[in-house]
Amino acid sequence: MNTALQKAENLYWPGRWQEVAIELHDAAMCLWLRCNESSITYHGKESDKSKTAMSRPFALLATFALENIIKGILIYEREINITENGPTLKGHSKHKLDQMAAKISGCQLTTQETELLEMLQSGSNSWTRYFHGTRPNDVKEEYVLQQHVDTFDSLYNKFEDYLLPLLEPPGWQGPSGTNYSMETNKNHALSNRIPLYRTKS
Repeated sequence: MNTALQKAENLYWPGRWQEVAIELHDAAMCLWLRCNESSITYHGKESDKSKTAMSRPFALLATFALENIIKGILIYEREINITENGPTLKGHSKHKLDQMAAKISGCQLTTQETELLEMLQSGSNSWTRYFHGTRPNDVKEEYVLQQHVDTFDSLYNKFEDYLLPLLEPPGWQGPSGTNYSMETNKNHALSNRIPLYRTKS
C-alpha cells in the first residue's frame, strides 16, 4: 500500500477543489450584490470617471473559483495526474484558465465564456491583484460589468452541474485504486444558495 500516494489523493481529489470553488463563487456573488454601495471616482482634466469598488475583488474571487472547479474536473478526467508530490497538469500551465478549460471533455464553452476566461486570465497577474501589471507593458485594468457577472455565474454552474454527479458514489478512483466520493444532493445542499446566486436553474 502506497500511503504517500493515498495521502496525496485524499488531499487533491476533485471534491476538495469543488469545496473551495463553491465558497469562492458564493463570496464573489455576495460581493457583487453590494456593487452599488461603494465606488471609486477618478478626477480627470476634462471629466470624472467612476466605477464600482467591487470590480477588482470580484474578478479576483471569480478567477480563483473557476480555477478550482476546473482543476477538480481535470483531475476527475485525468488531465491532471495525482502523484505523491501533488497534481501535475499534462502539457499546459496549471494557472491558464482558458487552456485548462479547453481540456475539459464534458463541457463546451460559448464565445462569451471563453472571452471571460481570457479576461480573467489577463488580470490574474496584473489588474486584479495590483494597481498595474507586473511589467510596464502589461494589460491595463478591465472593468467588471453585469454581463461579466452573469457569464461567470452561468459558467461556474455549468462546470458544477457537470462535476457534482461524478462525485456521487462510486465517485473518483485515484491512481492507488482507492475510491473517493461524496453525497451531492444539490437541490437540498444548495437550496439556500439557488434563489440568491444562480442565474439559471
